[in-house]
Amino acid sequence: MKKEEFLNKRQSLLTDAQNLLNDGKAEESNAKMAEVEALDKAFDEEIKAQANLNRLQNSNAMTNPFDKSDKVITPEDKIKYEDVFAKYLKGEELNGTEAKCFSEFNNATVTKTNNGAVIPEVVLKQIFEKMAERHAVLSEVEMLHVKGNLTLPVATFTDNTNFYDEATDTTDSAVTTAEINLYGYDLKANITISFNLKEMATGEFLNYIVNKIAVKMADKLAYAVVNGLGVPTNSQTHKAQPLGVVTALEAESSTPQVVTYGANDTNAVLEGKIRNAIAKVPSGYKVKMYAKRATIMNFLLGIKDENGRQYAVVDYTKGGGYSFLGVDVMEEDAKTLIRILPYCNKTKTDTQKQTLQAMRLLTVNL
Repeated sequence: MKKEEFLNKRQSLLTDAQNLLNDGKAEESNAKMAEVEALDKAFDEEIKAQANLNRLQNSNAMTNPFDKSDKVITPEDKIKYEDVFAKYLKGEELNGTEAKCFSEFNNATVTKTNNGAVIPEVVLKQIFEKMAERHAVLSEVEMLHVKGNLTLPVATFTDNTNFYDEATDTTDSAVTTAEINLYGYDLKANITISFNLKEMATGEFLNYIVNKIAVKMADKLAYAVVNGLGVPTNSQTHKAQPLGVVTALEAESSTPQVVTYGANDTNAVLEGKIRNAIAKVPSGYKVKMYAKRATIMNFLLGIKDENGRQYAVVDYTKGGGYSFLGVDVMEEDAKTLIRILPYCNKTKTDTQKQTLQAMRLLTVNL
């Protein structure tokens, strides 16, 4: 029985049952409702029987897991890309339906042909969560699920907001437009899958992969976010990679966003210079300070006022982390020992976020 035929019969029986009930014929209405229940049961059994037959025949009836048609799909027919991905990693042979799913998913996502397999979105989310746990700075990096490179338009307006009388025309705003170009770079790591791992259940196997990838990729990605060298010039030999925040700021003429201090600076001078660095972040933007644990313990905690009280205090409301002059201090090992990196961000949807990251992040160098 086709789905459309089933729905028509069911609706007809329900209509008859309602009409009988309206006419005060409750007993006959109950009989019609019993027919509806019998029809539902018969259709359900028919679906299960067809699904079992398809499975036994290794049917390719459902070749697209994202099919939007109104045909009935039972749990036995559904294919999860995570399961197909796990079988691929284990080196197991994919049947026709699984191979079709694998091909369609990867062709719709990647731009290069030298990639092995696209990581499922659910698994990818778990990987990034693990990576952010290992490196705090990665929690501020927004994942963009975009195929290829991305160009974001930005605009700067001349503020003409003012008080006017009715006889005075409003001054037009001058608009300056620009673009932010985001490029993708390959970051790869090898993970050995032993015979014992292949015998693991799919869920446990994917958890193992998540943990291994997170550990291997997090350190390198966090370092690139902070210290990445960018696209090489003709005289450079490194591979193309993200341009790190510190790299960009230190390359600016006169380094206007960098505040330096010396080993002989007094506590008062150090506190003033750090205040100066934080003050460079415009109002309205949240500031975070990133530093290695050694920098926090050996440097920040050593800066005290004239009464010997530390400027860095334990914030018990946030799990025991530190704050300095009210600014959250985050442990981050992606930098060398000599840098403290305040971070500012307004909203996740701010279209100028990438510009702000590049222009407003500050470093304090020993």
